[in-house]
Amino acid sequence: MPIPKFLLLLLISTTLFLSATTVVAADRWTFSTGVDYSQGDYGATIDTEIWYIPFAVKLEQADMVYKLTVPMLAMSGPGNVIGVDAVPGTGNPNERHSEAGMGDTVVAVSKALLPYQPGKLFLELTGKIKLPTADETRGLGTGKIDYAIQIDPFYGIRKTSLFATLGYKLQGDPPDITYRNILYYSLGIDYAFTEQIGAGLIYDYRQAGTAGGIAPEELTVYLHRKLDNSRKLLIYLLHGLSDGSPDMGLGINVSYILK
Repeated sequence: MPIPKFLLLLLISTTLFLSATTVVAADRWTFSTGVDYSQGDYGATIDTEIWYIPFAVKLEQADMVYKLTVPMLAMSGPGNVIGVDAVPGTGNPNERHSEAGMGDTVVAVSKALLPYQPGKLFLELTGKIKLPTADETRGLGTGKIDYAIQIDPFYGIRKTSLFATLGYKLQGDPPDITYRNILYYSLGIDYAFTEQIGAGLIYDYRQAGTAGGIAPEELTVYLHRKLDNSRKLLIYLLHGLSDGSPDMGLGINVSYILK
């Protein structure tokens, strides 16, 4: 049974309200960027290639996290493929088109429901809003606002961490297209080989965004390394498990903590 729109907006508004009532005690700013490449046919006769370059800033305060992501996007594929998530559109599926420009901006606010303590469960509630800053006339976005609410449990003991996400996304409908609101979840495990180096594995699932569509399923393996006390490097490889996902993807991300 779909979550009513008013309830989803209420949950997001509650998260934003909790952020506004938190005592301002800034801990740190983090800036990050990287490059993500994916390729796949998504069940079509023409492959879709997507380059995604995010520029993100994150502010962590006490039990709150605020994050803003502004990306650049370049894609080449069938005319009916839209945006970084390669959602179905109304263009010509047999004609290749190539576009590049600004992607959709994402604003996220997270609230810790359970404080982080080693060896105990950590729980975080996050509200997200996707702002339509991508040019919908060029197929770089849908031109509509999306909302999402998710909960993220995390449990770490010694060198091993278990984490997950359970979320619900309400998608805006552009003209002539009806998108479904979707449930999504992920399961992951991380292992720290040393204080500087670790690796992990993540399984992602999302319901199909359109009636008759194929649900995306993906498996991602990653390696992260602390370069120093301020900089961190992340590299990853993605393998699609269904025609709703890219066949493969890879990426690199660098983050810098400003004390």
